Amino acid sequence: MATSNGKHPAQRRYPPEIRQRAVRMVLELRREDPADHGVIARVARQLEVGQESLRAWVKQAEVDGGARSGVTTEEQAELAELRKEVKELRRANEIYRVPMFTNNIKHLTWLYLPSALVPRFWWEATWR
Repeated sequence: MATSNGKHPAQRRYPPEIRQRAVRMVLELRREDPADHGVIARVARQLEVGQESLRAWVKQAEVDGGARSGVTTEEQAELAELRKEVKELRRANEIYRVPMFTNNIKHLTWLYLPSALVPRFWWEATWR
């Protein structure tokens, strides 16, 4: 499973139905025989999915079910949304100190403007 350059494995996306089925199979087989440690490898081979992918899915299912400690899927989605919102708010609140020239060049006053209003280059400045 390698890409054309041979350096990194190809990323495969599995449909949610395959994920759910694989997790269900692993959890059922573990319930039947808790001492069997090769369950994930067997199920991964049967369904032609990656072992580490399946291991991660099972771990996340156990966290979501409360059998294992960790961050649930809902909490992960909420955290991602909050981080995105914080990033947008910080960008909106960015304030730059922009020099505003007066008639007398010796006196330089500073004007606080949001970053959206600040020209990136001096030739873009409309306030000169």
